Amino acid sequence: MGRSKRQDKDLGASGFDVFLDASPDALLAVNADRTIKMANAAASKLFGYTRAELIGSDHWLLLSEAFRSETRLLQEHLQAQPDIPLPPREVHGLHRDGTEFSAEVAGSLLDDGGTQVLLVSVRSTEHRKGADADLLKAMSLLTATLESTADGILVISSDGSVAGFNDQFLKMWGIPPELLDGDTEVPIMRLIVSQVANPEAFMARIAEVVENPAAESHDVLDFKDGRTFERYSRPQRVGERIAGRVWSFRDVTPRRQAQEQAEQALAVLAAQAEQLSALAFQDPLTGLANRAVFNQSLAAALKKPRLKTVDVLLIDLDNFKEVNDILGHQAGDDMLLEVARRLRDCVPTADVVARLGGDEFVVLLTACPDADAIAASIVTCLHVPVTINGRALRPSLSLGLASIGKETMVASELLREADIAMYAAKAAGKNRFQRFHEDMMTALVQRTDLEAGLQLAIARGEISVEFQPIVSPRMGRVVKFEALARWDREDQRVPPAVFIPLAERSGLINELGNEVMAQSLKQLAPWLREDPSRSLSMNVSGSSCRNSTLPRKSWTFRNRAAWAFTSWFSR
Repeated sequence: MGRSKRQDKDLGASGFDVFLDASPDALLAVNADRTIKMANAAASKLFGYTRAELIGSDHWLLLSEAFRSETRLLQEHLQAQPDIPLPPREVHGLHRDGTEFSAEVAGSLLDDGGTQVLLVSVRSTEHRKGADADLLKAMSLLTATLESTADGILVISSDGSVAGFNDQFLKMWGIPPELLDGDTEVPIMRLIVSQVANPEAFMARIAEVVENPAAESHDVLDFKDGRTFERYSRPQRVGERIAGRVWSFRDVTPRRQAQEQAEQALAVLAAQAEQLSALAFQDPLTGLANRAVFNQSLAAALKKPRLKTVDVLLIDLDNFKEVNDILGHQAGDDMLLEVARRLRDCVPTADVVARLGGDEFVVLLTACPDADAIAASIVTCLHVPVTINGRALRPSLSLGLASIGKETMVASELLREADIAMYAAKAAGKNRFQRFHEDMMTALVQRTDLEAGLQLAIARGEISVEFQPIVSPRMGRVVKFEALARWDREDQRVPPAVFIPLAERSGLINELGNEVMAQSLKQLAPWLREDPSRSLSMNVSGSSCRNSTLPRKSWTFRNRAAWAFTSWFSR
């Protein structure tokens, strides 16, 4: 629509100038010859020129050389397509001092009395540099983070298209990058589904989050090749709007393998702990309670109020060493296992049935009405033949029984009394039981005192020899003497029936035999020399017969004495 001459003259009128000066953007009216016809106060302030200096000047002096054609292109577009708006154009302006600044320009055409004038709006964008730099930095950091993370990241927009991903995602799933440039996700999905061990569960989880876009999810994917991924999914939000979904995949195969190894190690440790616990409380051969369990149980029973009896039955197998020596240790173990089984069956109500070690067992009874009957039952139960290595053996045992009622006693004392009673059972002929009584303790003290004295008897000269003459009926004269050991202790003669078995048990029998032999040969040497037919007879213990030095001695004196290698006995 054209303007009147009055309107043309009014273009720079004060009212219009006031309107232009109210704009915060720099406004320039540019003639066809590029000269500035009008400039507002914001233009003067932006470029650093007075309004008078700007009027009539070429507007190119306000633009960097590389951007001076932008106004011409803007005007051509407005003339060709006046109804299509243009976005602002990025340019670099020039301040009066020659420094450049970034800006954006927009324009429109004005009719000035039949002549078109280009009204240019210039807005500095220098303030955006910091924000753009921060945005660029953030984008760079985001990109670096996505590419450096060990997780595979895939972003799907709300319309189902791929909005973004990192290289780790492609690597983890073995996806060629060109597949992501296709028009459909079907090849990608087919490749992914072909790798997981449970495709149905995989697709079902995707369907769940599609139905509920705001949902978050986490599950574990097992692969056919043995790998394991953790899959995380959460919505991508732009403000309050859900713009898509972010999928994150983490390879946890090493962690799972380490966890499995740890679980296996824990299982092994648990089994070892169970074994150690069994060893701590069980006899490893028989499975019975061990010495520690028995001692704890006995101590606990003795701490309780003495309203009930406490009985200890100590069992030792007779001649068990012969089983090991003749049939071997495996046969001995088989014998111990059978004894343990029978003992368990014989006293099912016992508080504890334990193996103390070797061929020694013990039974703890509390509140038992008749411990003697139980002891007799054990002797009968165990003295039944058992076949081992094709040979029938009949176990024999000596059992000592000690009891306590309301009186106070420590565990070691009660066990010691049972031990004393057990040895009394052996001395009484074996395969029987004996109940402890005080006379046994007296006998033990005496025996211990005698053994201590016997240790020093030879050194003190307390051992002597008496000779029993043996007369030949045919010759009518003494042809042999039998040497008999005697022990005089503190002016009292100890009977041979007492100290000979004591010497056997204490291991002094060989030393005692050597002393008797030395004294006998010394005293009878003159008598033996007179007649070669004369001889000396001595009783020798079984252990002396096994002594490797004895045959040499007998050979040395074979012309002086004849040796009768029989069991040592007293006369």
